[in-house]
Amino acid sequence: MGRWLLVLLAVLCTAQPLFAKPELTARSGSFRLVLDGGEVLSSPDLLGTVLNFTDDRGAVRRIRIDAVVPYPEAGGPMLHDFRVETAPGDWEPLCSPDARGLRLGFPVAGAWDGSQHFVADPTRLFVTCTSGARGKCVLFGYDPWRLGPDGESLIPLYEACQLMVRAAYCGDQGYTTDGTSIDYYDDLGIARAETRGDPAYEFEAGWTPEGATCVAHPRHPEVIGMQALLGACPALAAPSPCTEAAAKAAGAILFNRSRLVPANP
Repeated sequence: MGRWLLVLLAVLCTAQPLFAKPELTARSGSFRLVLDGGEVLSSPDLLGTVLNFTDDRGAVRRIRIDAVVPYPEAGGPMLHDFRVETAPGDWEPLCSPDARGLRLGFPVAGAWDGSQHFVADPTRLFVTCTSGARGKCVLFGYDPWRLGPDGESLIPLYEACQLMVRAAYCGDQGYTTDGTSIDYYDDLGIARAETRGDPAYEFEAGWTPEGATCVAHPRHPEVIGMQALLGACPALAAPSPCTEAAAKAAGAILFNRSRLVPANP
């Protein structure tokens, strides 16, 4: 599902009534609630709490925290079982199943502006799912609040990763399908290519926060072929041929390889 921006904390279904005006933020994939008296609560303390969020269409939706579990790897976010109220008293999972079949998500501090760029505002937050691009890219290592090995911001990589995951070559519409396997990597060493010796994978594209710098082959030719893609994005015709080195020279900061043949059933 799309992003959800926090507009109000609803003090419902908690273990103890919270009568103070709370301050809710996100930190390291967990909610952080500071009460008026200074008490600090985190996600595990908020089980059963209902939050009001706005969705992409501006509608206010009620989101309940039903469970919280740690991410299996150190430094990862807390994984939340978010439930959305679809009708009075009816609650459904907010998130679609991810590659492991789990319907989990977590909060991220910040927001997205109208041009699909991340805004590093610690006073705002959104919730995302492990099945969505904004959640996947945090789990890939491109947390926008982290710094790279030389102290560089990872926001450009986080933004580029959104487009890579969705195969949004032109920077807008995506051309991928659920369950697609890709191999992603960058020059900072946060992620490294794992398929260079696998003939089933070849270099697909290089990415910036605005889209692809060039495309060697579309991820799903049945979704969009190269001719149709170049018709939609004429700038992708150069450099030709599109290689990893050419994509990097054109400004790419993130790269991916994808399958040329179907995976074995």
